[in-house]
Amino acid sequence: MNLFRLFGYAVVPQRTVPVSQRTAPVGSAIDVDVELRQALDVALQDARRSRMTRVSLTFDTNPSSRTSPVRDAVMTVAFARRASEGQPGAQALADRVSIAMDRRSEDSLFLVAVYRESASGPKRDVALWVFPRGRAFQFDPAHRRIRPVADLFDHYPVALLVAE
Repeated sequence: MNLFRLFGYAVVPQRTVPVSQRTAPVGSAIDVDVELRQALDVALQDARRSRMTRVSLTFDTNPSSRTSPVRDAVMTVAFARRASEGQPGAQALADRVSIAMDRRSEDSLFLVAVYRESASGPKRDVALWVFPRGRAFQFDPAHRRIRPVADLFDHYPVALLVAE
């Protein structure tokens, strides 16, 4: 599997914040350079060997089948033809992470990484990552860039979701 698309969001813990005072995480599709791609590839290999939760999601076109907002968001991100089509799904995932975290958590960078074997292949992997602020990456949403700032890659994999 090869990194195909990446979305990044600045996520602030908001579980205990009143709904009327919550703010949406800021982020977008991220331009991936060689250095970032290599760092994420190493992190994904490490996570697969250790503690990443793997979830398989099978797409069912039957509208009466069970579904969930998380599954729908992952499928939107995984199979979007363009980054702009995947953006709503990635934003929905960032929103859910933000409202699931409380003040015991730090402000974080949340990444949604889409992997695929080929453009026409039926399978995608979606990795969800949480990086505590200032530990391993510098996030610049204005320039759509994420840069590793140290050799340290302190990552907290949330899940690897397989979409077919």
